Amino acid sequence: MDGSTYTNKPITQLVETSGGDKIATYATASMKTDITQRGKDRLQSGTRHIPFDEAFRQSISDNPDELTITVTPMGNCNGIYIESYDASGFTVRELNNGTSAVSFSWIAIGTRKGYEHPENAPELLTGDFEKGMQAMTATEVNPSAKPGYMWWDGHTVRYDRPPHTPSAQKPFYGLRPQEEKKD
Repeated sequence: MDGSTYTNKPITQLVETSGGDKIATYATASMKTDITQRGKDRLQSGTRHIPFDEAFRQSISDNPDELTITVTPMGNCNGIYIESYDASGFTVRELNNGTSAVSFSWIAIGTRKGYEHPENAPELLTGDFEKGMQAMTATEVNPSAKPGYMWWDGHTVRYDRPPHTPSAQKPFYGLRPQEEKKD
């Protein structure tokens, strides 16, 4: 699918447990277009370099300021810190010149490349948009409800009935005949 998805409710995924029951899980929301990678590793003589997976490297912004990395030791040590990082990976080091082999977990959060400054249509953030969507989908919830309208006039989203257009210029709402799926 190509395009944007907008919702004003949490995104819910139903996951089947090993016992066959379903549980609801929810997508994380963010104020940025985050992509994450996580893992576990172990220091070797107090240090360890972690390269990011190629897919993660290719997906994140080239700006290192758009990257956040957190490391957590999973055992007794002098503490650990991120000595250096860039878009290809990071190096963890033990504090006080420690030389332990402590295990640690990590998470890296990058901003999706090309979406460092996403823009949304201002109409999406108005109360009119939500009311318009509710009116448009009213017949799905209540088949006897009067349907609402939503259309783009070339400048803004409108919620009134679109003007009549000759059949050759009618708005299109589905697959064109040449795009219909073939069995």
